[in-house]
Amino acid sequence: MHGKKAKPQVPLLTKVKCDAMLTYWTVFGFLNMVEFFSDIILYWIPFYYTFKAVLILYLVLPQFQGARFVYTKFFRPYLLTEEKKIDSGLAKFAAKTAATVSEVAAEAESALKQE
Repeated sequence: MHGKKAKPQVPLLTKVKCDAMLTYWTVFGFLNMVEFFSDIILYWIPFYYTFKAVLILYLVLPQFQGARFVYTKFFRPYLLTEEKKIDSGLAKFAAKTAATVSEVAAEAESALKQE
């Protein structure tokens, strides 16, 4: 080995596992966002935490493939029909962000020059 350490082998995820994980996190993230904005109402529902736990198990367990079902039945059709709107919104956001970063950098540079 001439002084080189062998790199630890990291198991590679198959495309199927990656797709399953990405699908789960997409659905889970959306549900967390919904929960965040409606928590005042949801927490008053009896057995809310039980239903939430069952839903998460349904989404994550590979036997059910719940995240895949929810994504293909609800998310994917919506995303496909609204793709252009989403892309244009992201482009506007990126342009505004770049402009804001440029402004802040210019102000910081002028403030540093004044010192």
